[in-house]
Amino acid sequence: MRKSTIKHVVKTVTLIVFFTFITGLLNIYAQGIKVSGTVLDEDGLSLPGVTVVVKGQMGGTTSDMDGRYSIEVPSGEAVLQFSFIGMRSLEVPVANRSTIDVTLEYDVIGLEEVVAIGYGTLQKREITNSITSVKADEFVKGAINNVGELVQGKVAGLQITSTSGSPTASPEILLRGVGTLMSGVSPLIIIDGIPGTMNQVAPEDIESIDVLKDGSAAAIYGTRGSNGVILITTKKVHGKTPTTVEVSSHFTTDRITRRLEFLNAQDISDLIADGNIFAVDEGYETDWQDLIYQNPVSENYNISIRSGDSQSSYYANVNYKGTDGLIKRSDNNVLTTRLEFTNSMYDNKLKFNANLIGRLQNYYPGSWNDVYEQAMTRNPTDRPADDDGNWIEYPARNRYENPMAHLYEKEGDVRNTTLKGFGSVSYEILPGLVAKATGSVEDYSSLQGTSWTHDHINNVKNGQEGGASRYTYKSRTKVFESTLQYRKVLFDVHN
Repeated sequence: MRKSTIKHVVKTVTLIVFFTFITGLLNIYAQGIKVSGTVLDEDGLSLPGVTVVVKGQMGGTTSDMDGRYSIEVPSGEAVLQFSFIGMRSLEVPVANRSTIDVTLEYDVIGLEEVVAIGYGTLQKREITNSITSVKADEFVKGAINNVGELVQGKVAGLQITSTSGSPTASPEILLRGVGTLMSGVSPLIIIDGIPGTMNQVAPEDIESIDVLKDGSAAAIYGTRGSNGVILITTKKVHGKTPTTVEVSSHFTTDRITRRLEFLNAQDISDLIADGNIFAVDEGYETDWQDLIYQNPVSENYNISIRSGDSQSSYYANVNYKGTDGLIKRSDNNVLTTRLEFTNSMYDNKLKFNANLIGRLQNYYPGSWNDVYEQAMTRNPTDRPADDDGNWIEYPARNRYENPMAHLYEKEGDVRNTTLKGFGSVSYEILPGLVAKATGSVEDYSSLQGTSWTHDHINNVKNGQEGGASRYTYKSRTKVFESTLQYRKVLFDVHN
């Protein structure tokens, strides 16, 4: 093909791409609308310099000295974001409107920031390093498997360790060391003022985590807080908020970066032939680690919806997490839901708060320790099954079993269900004097069914045809607390 022909083709393609791009831009802006309005603060005063952008797009505008703004949006379904230093950011759907007036609420930050300490709050300047507060924008980013990973490396003295590769295992949390011989080392977990566990709420549903590390925890919570206290605050609706829906998802995969190194089949055969070890060369070559391991793919979906005004609000969150482990058939499927409703009356003197948390966990109860142990000790010159597909076992040998039989000759299902309802009611009797009552009821149930086939090693050794078991457990926990708090600032300096 001649050079002139090539140049002609290149020019033609370039022009087509250029005009397609220009046409697309024209179509986008042809569907756009112009939105204008005024930004005010809580006192009704205009706010100059407020940043106004279209969510998900670059660029934007700012409000003028009278708080007025004007911006082009690509479509009537866009969302405007308003942000200003010292004010809470606000997102407002355009909904095909040409005029949108908003009011931003104050967001006290820095030394005035409020930190939860248990039965009350303190300003950040009033506390010492023994109390650490981590907000949502400071959480560890990325694929998070549990709540503990959100603050990993963020709090001095807080150690969060994964002691098992099983996806159902909970991390070990050490905050203050071992307080007593029998009470364990885990800190007390408080969720919105009620004792709970780290896995009762989804990581995506948490607004802040406050960690009480010193003796003040025991002073507030008694012996329950002797190992420290972790206060978890879930996401709330702040001020007037239009109905907002957020959807997110992510997928992750794992792999073993460095496996244990063992002698392979050829190495074993050579040692047997030289008389250096006493073993039987079965004549096969098997990598038992390859047989039990997998490259798992895990998925996470989160949906939240919130809305509210100065009197009432609601917040709902649904999270599903499907996690697979590094060993085949290991899995953990968790559905977590939370619904919160708040309401205030009589000029915000009487306040109600109600929460409902549900958690459903389902997984296969494999004998992972046995599978791993047998795969590490199995002869690499042996094979997992004979020509007829029967697992090769040696019943006479103690603790020498086929890991593949452990994986596939056992069936089972574990289903754990948690339903927790809690809430509070408070009334401001006098200015600064607030009475509050908090209560909760938590029902937990666990149902596990397991069966073993005729070819499972336990039945092979015992000469049984099969086996099965069923286990169930139920518990109910009730909590009721009442407090009376008086707070007064004297001469603008004493609290």
